[in-house]
Amino acid sequence: MMNHPCGCQFHLSNELALPRPAGEDFFAKIPAKWAVCLFCDPQHQPLQLVCVKNLRAYLLGRLGPHPTATPAPAGKRVDLRTLAGYIHYQRVHSEPEAQWLYLQCIRAVFPDRWRSMLPARQAWWVRIDPQADIPRFERTENPSGPGVCLGPLADRAAAGKLIDLLQDAFDLCRYETILAQAPNGAACAYKQMGRCAAPCDGSQALEDYRAKVAQAVQAALHPHPLIERLAREMAAAAGQLRFEQAAALKQRLVRLNSLAEGPLSGLRESHNFCGLLLTPGPRKKLRLLWQNVGDQWQPVGGLIGLAREKEVEQLLSSLDPPPFSLQDSQMVRLLHHMRCLQPSWWVELSTDQAKRVAILHQSLTDGKVV
Repeated sequence: MMNHPCGCQFHLSNELALPRPAGEDFFAKIPAKWAVCLFCDPQHQPLQLVCVKNLRAYLLGRLGPHPTATPAPAGKRVDLRTLAGYIHYQRVHSEPEAQWLYLQCIRAVFPDRWRSMLPARQAWWVRIDPQADIPRFERTENPSGPGVCLGPLADRAAAGKLIDLLQDAFDLCRYETILAQAPNGAACAYKQMGRCAAPCDGSQALEDYRAKVAQAVQAALHPHPLIERLAREMAAAAGQLRFEQAAALKQRLVRLNSLAEGPLSGLRESHNFCGLLLTPGPRKKLRLLWQNVGDQWQPVGGLIGLAREKEVEQLLSSLDPPPFSLQDSQMVRLLHHMRCLQPSWWVELSTDQAKRVAILHQSLTDGKVV
């Protein structure tokens, strides 16, 4: 970690002065690897912060001369060849780590305008209060408030898909304006198709409807038990030649499987969203990024360190009760909104376990941020 002359701190451990002109000897020192890089002027004032997949190739293009470098139109780019005096960089090894480090750096280096320099990427949630007089699904960017908030989800469209999936899988009301008139509403076509028990016209008691909504919420959070039960029921129905029932169960299973894998999987309640993220690191090690989204609504944040696989196993096994192991089939892929393209795993921890992991992780890495 380095102190910036402006009083800011950022996690970029490598500093190089830029020679003029920059020759082959200089570029040979630069790793052709994924990195976050800050360009500074000769007085160490920041010019530009970038995250690039190949740092050497990027510097060749910006600081050249390089035969493949194409000059940018005037006014479109900072002329780093004449303005830059230093670079500070740090290698990264996965998309979540790159996002985390870039976010920490841009906040520190450009504290007054960092928000305007980042694209708007807000996670979305689905809010539902099963105990409300009229339970209603709502897409929201604000995970606080009454009821249960499920997420995070990549965008507004994904939140809408989750609502549609739960309504289809549990035959819930699709027209909440009619449901609000219960028990005096006029039933829609879904009642005629046998796809809704019609609490709107009193055919189903609202108390029973609220219980079904609560079941849908639990299935979104913990889909595997319901999927396994329905799979057994489908096999039994097929074995007894009740093919129509087996087909209906199969159709429901197809919908529910979307909660177990893919962009709608790994849902959590917003007030209890914390965990341990394991991503690729150098020399076949695992890089740990500690996160508690409930405190800071960030994609990835907290402590960073390196640990060998045995140390990770030691850390996880020391928790009481332990979370599932690294080999457990219930481990879910890192959430889709984090745009993780490499093998990364998310381990759910309770709040108490989360505090212990933070302490254990500090001891494993000697309290160092790398």
